[in-house]
Amino acid sequence: MKSRVARSAASILIALAGLWVATTAKAANPTWLGRPFTKVLSVGDPIPGTAGATFGHIKYFTFRAGTLHIVAGETEGRNGLFRWRNGTLEKLVYTDTVAPNGSTYDTVHFATDETSGALNFVGEILFGRPGASIGLFEIRDGRLTKVFDNTAPVDGITLSGFGYPVRVGNQVVGGANFLENGELRNGILKWDGSHLTKIIASGDDLPGSLDAFTGQPGPFQIDFDGTDVAFVATDHPQGRGTNGVYRTVGGASLVKLVDGNDRHPSGRTYHERFAVFSSVAVAGTNQAVATHGGFVSSAGGSVFYTTPPAGLARFSNGSFDPALNRLGLNSGFQATITTNRVFDGRTLNTATWVDAEGDDLVYLLTFTDGSSAIYAAVAGGTPPPPTAPVLTVPSVAGGNLSFRFPTSTGTNYRVEYQATLGGAWTVRQTLAGTGSDLTFTEPVATGGFYRVVVQN
Repeated sequence: MKSRVARSAASILIALAGLWVATTAKAANPTWLGRPFTKVLSVGDPIPGTAGATFGHIKYFTFRAGTLHIVAGETEGRNGLFRWRNGTLEKLVYTDTVAPNGSTYDTVHFATDETSGALNFVGEILFGRPGASIGLFEIRDGRLTKVFDNTAPVDGITLSGFGYPVRVGNQVVGGANFLENGELRNGILKWDGSHLTKIIASGDDLPGSLDAFTGQPGPFQIDFDGTDVAFVATDHPQGRGTNGVYRTVGGASLVKLVDGNDRHPSGRTYHERFAVFSSVAVAGTNQAVATHGGFVSSAGGSVFYTTPPAGLARFSNGSFDPALNRLGLNSGFQATITTNRVFDGRTLNTATWVDAEGDDLVYLLTFTDGSSAIYAAVAGGTPPPPTAPVLTVPSVAGGNLSFRFPTSTGTNYRVEYQATLGGAWTVRQTLAGTGSDLTFTEPVATGGFYRVVVQN
């Protein structure tokens, strides 16, 4: 009788009397400050609560207090709202959800975080083609209500679109297209639970070197801390050209933080360097902006995250310094994850969005195989995958094959078999780990190949 043992980081093989037994386990994902990166959802995953549907498009997400609100769905125009909390993804709104007017939703565009027991989202409802209404809706204790839509004026303003809302307490701030006194305008509006007011609208002068506000801010270009609003804006009719970053002070007067005509340390202006301010975060007296396309998240206090081309970075201790074109005066820098790291067998290519709170992180990642997924590194998240257990030498007695292996509680182990290498594996049995050794036994007439796969 001969035996041979081959070992690697992923498997252990044992051969005995023509019988092979292997055990395999997934390699652990990268971690951040002890938090393992776990998948929230991936393109190709089934959509919970909607039979036969799979995710094909991830559009938007926000993160706060360990909870993610995600806008995603089958296609660009067929999105819904989902919540991920404590490792569970649930559907809140999708195309089969009945809206307050009795019709079903056609798509969801954007969503807020949940504060004061509620969250908001921008949804679109078809009630016949042509014909649709778009509005801001609220979910509180599982109950869905309309805040306002484009079918009736609110405080003299008729909304024709509402985008990228940010909720703090019972207040919501967002960009909007609207009709006022018969004039079509765009701007930034605040809803305080009772009234709709303008922060800035087309035609209003921007402080600093730019002229009148014209551009409606895009994704991640508005932030709100409950008192003050910060935003990226331009005076170009099509939203191109020179732009800047602005904020209110004490909820009232508007000030400029930096614009494209300010001088970069190179001596040229930001506009001359083609440096476009693309996102903003505000947290009390802290501000942060990003140039060159990197999205920045305020994680509370003075910690900010960004996605530079080389990977993903965290800055701390400060606000944006326009003179040095960097985040943070004497800022600390700490790499989070870099390209070429492997997540559940897929190699990271780029990270496009980041949101964070404290040391908890959420990223939208794209991989070298073209797929994309949301991954979170959250305190108390799913532990790293277990390592492959060491198998005992298999035995054959009385026509039965037996082998034993150690297990972990909460982990499933799938025993698979094939008669000749290179064929398809067939499942013999799935066993739930108990924290103690488990034994697999089955009748065997001829030699073959067995493996134990650690499922989770």
